[in-house]
Amino acid sequence: MYTLALALVACAPDEGEDSVDLGDPPEELVLPDVSGIDFPAAYTDAVQLSKTVVAGRAWDGLVAALGQRSSGCPDLYAGVPDDASVDAGDGDDVEGQTWFDVCSTPGGVDFTGYTWWDSSVETEGDPTEAAGETVTATRTLQGDGRVRYGETLVEFDGEAGDALTRTIAPKYDRWTWSSTLSGTITGTEVFGADPVAPGGWRTDLSVYATGGDAALYEPTGNIFLFDSKIQGRFDSMELDLSFAGPGSVGPDDCALEPRGWMGLRDENAYWYDVVFLPRYEDSPTDSGVDTTYSACDGCGRLYLRGVDVSADLGEVCMDFDFVFGTDPLLPPDTADYVLPLHSLEDP
Repeated sequence: MYTLALALVACAPDEGEDSVDLGDPPEELVLPDVSGIDFPAAYTDAVQLSKTVVAGRAWDGLVAALGQRSSGCPDLYAGVPDDASVDAGDGDDVEGQTWFDVCSTPGGVDFTGYTWWDSSVETEGDPTEAAGETVTATRTLQGDGRVRYGETLVEFDGEAGDALTRTIAPKYDRWTWSSTLSGTITGTEVFGADPVAPGGWRTDLSVYATGGDAALYEPTGNIFLFDSKIQGRFDSMELDLSFAGPGSVGPDDCALEPRGWMGLRDENAYWYDVVFLPRYEDSPTDSGVDTTYSACDGCGRLYLRGVDVSADLGEVCMDFDFVFGTDPLLPPDTADYVLPLHSLEDP
């Protein structure tokens, strides 16, 4: 176990001056026991998890919820009913649809609350021609609703949205995708087969990614796990990272490590931050730790409770090939942006 004694330094008073009572010395800042922690694996798991914390999970929950619907339960509306708390415009001016009800189906499935959603898919051009075909897809949700059948099947409380643009032409494929998700998602219909976070999560995370002729991945925000922990210890994480992949690395960029930092929080609310190359020139990280410039070597400086412990524990060195290589991030299929018609039909 490592400890750090904090000391106050003061100039000795000149002779004849009144002495200054500095009081009791500050308590030692005790650093947590880190034996048994595989830091590279823990931070790798955090990055991998960020790839799944996207608006599509909320959309999957909506599809699953409507799949439990019976005739008249829940009620469906074009736009937003007057008494639904959707901040998407005013009444009849709002596009999209809403389920809004407190009801039980004949099969015993309980619906409580609401979810509003809207989506669109537009296609232009021909993929066999030089100019190619461009597909633009968007979807947005807001909700505070729960679907139960003894246990929670789907719960979504928050806002989500993503947008995808993809251009395909002969020997050319490029896509740009962004996702924002702020809120809580739980339920067996969404997380029943999830090996990492079976209990769901609460998050405020934005993701921006490109692929095809150039690769970029930028997760920014935080994630809190309800019923699981990374390495049995960390229940929260915060990320502010920018990965440049093949075709996107400029002369001043580094392909071996990201720019930015990420942190893990344990059950004692202690933060473990690893800082890589500064993402923004001469700007501190939001975690309050020093943004010491590091070499382009795949290693970041480790801070425990804001204290640089790299000299004692060594830097955290990672292999980031998984980001674009062994397990690359893939954008949603444009077909996923269209809600299946059978979900809206009365059984």
